[in-house]
Amino acid sequence: MKNILVVGDSMIDVYTSGDATKLSPEAPVPDFCKSGVSIRKLGGAANTTTILANLNTDAEVGLVTGMRLMEESEQESFEVIMRSCKELNKQFKFYPVHIPVTTIKERLIDEASHQQVLRISIECSSPKIDNKLFETQLSKISNPGLILISDYDKGILNGRRIDIITGMFYDVPIIVDPKVKNFWQYGGATVITPNHKEVADALGIHPKYILQEPVRYAEQLMGMLPVSTVVITLGKIGAAVSSENVSELVRTQEKQVFDVTGSGDIFCAILSWLWINSDRSLIEKVQIANYVAGVGVTYLGNYIAVPEDIKKGEENLG
Repeated sequence: MKNILVVGDSMIDVYTSGDATKLSPEAPVPDFCKSGVSIRKLGGAANTTTILANLNTDAEVGLVTGMRLMEESEQESFEVIMRSCKELNKQFKFYPVHIPVTTIKERLIDEASHQQVLRISIECSSPKIDNKLFETQLSKISNPGLILISDYDKGILNGRRIDIITGMFYDVPIIVDPKVKNFWQYGGATVITPNHKEVADALGIHPKYILQEPVRYAEQLMGMLPVSTVVITLGKIGAAVSSENVSELVRTQEKQVFDVTGSGDIFCAILSWLWINSDRSLIEKVQIANYVAGVGVTYLGNYIAVPEDIKKGEENLG
């Protein structure tokens, strides 16, 4: 099993359940009454890492992320979940790069409908990071077989640090889940996996045009970015794939959606795992990753994929 290094923005996702059936007497908004405990899960790059840790029993999975000294209760929650990640994979390593804030997103969930009522975010858009410390932390994982960049535009990544990654690991496959701010900085990557809205923002066009001709836009990005493969994720439609040898729309099976939180993390984690652990074709890998991401949206909150999901995805290929 080859080692995998995840680099990116980590978050804490908080899910608080309650009753949202009443309206506030003060304004035409729901009067949310908390009735259950708040559940804390890792989000962003840390969620991706948790999935990989759950899939790899022997390989070392490392996470380079930003982290601050949070309030004691949040710090404790973060450490509890990191220990859980370690239990999933005894080779798991955590390499924090200290920044002023770790993003926290609290979602208020109506118990009756299981629908999200409101999301509350705590974050900082311009943290200061020591580039030397960033480089030092990158070097700590042993012989990585793949680098997965999970960019949520929260400050851990910028042009300089992306150059550090591609410079240090020029001979290692790099799969990127990008955001618009750094979109054009990822020319040295192997695979880039934006969703259709991110592509539209990067190109300055309406998202509907991407959905109308997704394969054409995947091919266009191939001509604009020096990468080996472009995969545009399209939600319930599937994904548009373009590489040197193939351009194709990979459709997915439509499922009942409860929560799309973390679906991009699942897709990238599964694709990355398959990239170095499977000899299947590119299209088949995307089909399997699509299948597992589709399983994830049927659950409320971040879903941690299991090896059985990959097996079922392979069986689903027919």
